[in-house]
Formats: sequence, structure tokens, C-alpha cells
Amino acid sequence: QPRKEEETPHTRLERQLEEIGRILGKYARRELKEGPYTYDVVWKDAQWLPRCTHVFEVQDKGNVLEALVRLKHAYDNWGSRLFLAVTGERDRDRAQRRLVPDFSGAFHEIGSVTTVLNPEDIDDLHSMLSRFQEVIARFVTR
Repeated sequence: QPRKEEETPHTRLERQLEEIGRILGKYARRELKEGPYTYDVVWKDAQWLPRCTHVFEVQDKGNVLEALVRLKHAYDNWGSRLFLAVTGERDRDRAQRRLVPDFSGAFHEIGSVTTVLNPEDIDDLHSMLSRFQEVIARFVTR
């Protein structure tokens, strides 16, 4: 009997972020290609709307700078709320340093609109929201 492949940390976090968006009443999807960039997870108010309200990049052994470039593009393009999920402590520190609003580098202007999350935050949020999914649906449906 073939065993089911284990989900990678990257795939699990993408799936959880997509599910959180749906629970919160958003149109949520993974792997949105927009111009030269592919975003890990995006949320919109409705599928047919062009603007992504929330954009998520998941970094697990990837390049934090590339993720920040994609987030910066999403902010310039749509004015999205930005989220960077980082699995490694070193990468988290690296991202936080580049996002400091006083930093004069390329990413200082997205520092105040970017939330850096760790996998535990996403796990906890996903678990809690999933438990209350039916009640939340009553709050968010029109």
C-alpha cells in the first residue's frame, strides 16, 4: 500500500493560510501568478475582483530577500496587507532587520504593513479558527 507523501512545512503553511482566509470569508487561493511573480497565498474580497487584499509569502529554507521583493510588488500593485511566514529563526531576524521602518533600504516602506509570522502562530490560529468555523461563518456571511 503506497503511503501518503508527507506535507512539507511550506505546503502545510500555505494550506493553513488558504483555509484561514476561507474561514474568514475571503476568496483564498495558493500560487497566484501575477506578472513576473507567483505569490504563495492571496486573499481577495471576491474571486472576480482584481485586488488582493492580503498577500502571504512562506519562507522555509528559501530566499527571504526574494520573498520581500514579491511582497513589495504586491504592496505597490494593490496596497495589500502583507504577511511573511518564516520557519527559521535566522531568516526571521534577517526579515525583521530589513523591515524596520527607519531602515533606508528597499523595504523600509513596507515595514509597517508587513506582519512576520512563525509556524506556531499559524498553527494556533488555524486550529482556533477551525474549531469556531461555523460560528465565524455566521459573522462573515451576508
